[in-house]
Amino acid sequence: MRIYLFLLPILLLYFQACSVKPLDIVEFERVNKEISYTKEVKPILDNRCVSCHSCYNSSCQLKLSSYEGLERGGSKVGVYENRLRAIAYKTNDYKKEFANRVLKYTNNKIDDINYIKKAYIPSEIREKYNSIKEVEESFKSLSIADSVAVVKSLSDDNSNLAYIKIEMNNGENLVYTLVVNKWLENVAFLFDEHKRRDTSKDDIDFIRGFIGSYPNAFVVVKQDDLPEFFELFKNYNETKDEKKRFLKFVINRANPKFWEIFDWFDAEFKKQNPLEYGLFDINRYFPEAINEEDIIKK
Repeated sequence: MRIYLFLLPILLLYFQACSVKPLDIVEFERVNKEISYTKEVKPILDNRCVSCHSCYNSSCQLKLSSYEGLERGGSKVGVYENRLRAIAYKTNDYKKEFANRVLKYTNNKIDDINYIKKAYIPSEIREKYNSIKEVEESFKSLSIADSVAVVKSLSDDNSNLAYIKIEMNNGENLVYTLVVNKWLENVAFLFDEHKRRDTSKDDIDFIRGFIGSYPNAFVVVKQDDLPEFFELFKNYNETKDEKKRFLKFVINRANPKFWEIFDWFDAEFKKQNPLEYGLFDINRYFPEAINEEDIIKK
């Protein structure tokens, strides 16, 4: 009995310490005027909240830069699940269908070199090329993702662009721009791009004429050498023999005709597109000056 009497005050103190004091009722004077969201509420949100809640991927999908975004934040429906569509899509491939609609609306033709349809079957490299159509058909086959070995050697940050001159036997010169399409998991940040790169998904496009201003290489190919060029392009591996073969087509800084070829591409660019013409910036041109003797020594 004495033990219980001793424990009783301890238990009373314990439960008293754990009790929660109810909050005092806050009284405020009701404001008898209309409150403007734009003038009085939005400035507070802009100063204190919008830095984190300002895009469709905002925390808790609460977008405080607009009234609609604020209203949406109170919903449990996913950001993109309940949005009205201005376009009634007929397929699940929204991206492709949208692109086709834009082409139709703007009356533009489909890129017949780089646009790959599902039923397309790549052509084999020919033993001889007799027409522009045959040349561009091989370009089309090489533009398919994961079909060209040389793209694996063009994965660094400065490998983006090359100008190709094809010298036809009839005296005509064809010009194409090779563009390296680099795969990124997302483009949310300006820095540390390498952390979001997936080089295994890189591919290339071949554009008629000139695109860009920072060529990484000039390439010159004679019509009769096209089979060798395409084969090397498709199956390239970085051996001494392959590098030596590539120097037959790629004009590097050690080539004695470098400036002569630069001047030709410059004049051709001015001739084809005088409105957008400008001198090429070769600060990003392949930096090494290589000759055959250097390759043999390595």
